[in-house]
Amino acid sequence: LGDTETPAMEVAYWELAPYFAGVTAEALTEEAMRVFIRDNAGKAFEFMVEVAGADRAEAGLCSIAEAKAAKTEDPAVLAVVDAARARFGLPTFAAMRAGEAAEPADFLTMQKDETVEAL
Repeated sequence: LGDTETPAMEVAYWELAPYFAGVTAEALTEEAMRVFIRDNAGKAFEFMVEVAGADRAEAGLCSIAEAKAAKTEDPAVLAVVDAARARFGLPTFAAMRAGEAAEPADFLTMQKDETVEAL
């Protein structure tokens, strides 16, 4: 039997990373990911989305759904995220935005499908 929790949490991290309040490309380190995994292990993705959403609201930012729909993510952050997504064999934001891959509108469906695909 293999460890499925760690890769599932890594996928969750890279899905949420573009929407962390105040995120920068430089802040998306392996150590930051390990802290995220440790702090969120065993928690439902929906809870992680709620926390990230609350952090965004507190920072005066739009909701994750609004940012995703408007495609307002930081391009430098997406470049880092895309490199990680590619390692898991997941479509990159660049491919999705270029119409080369589907970009699910529903964040939770995307997370479930991509976790299965990455494992």
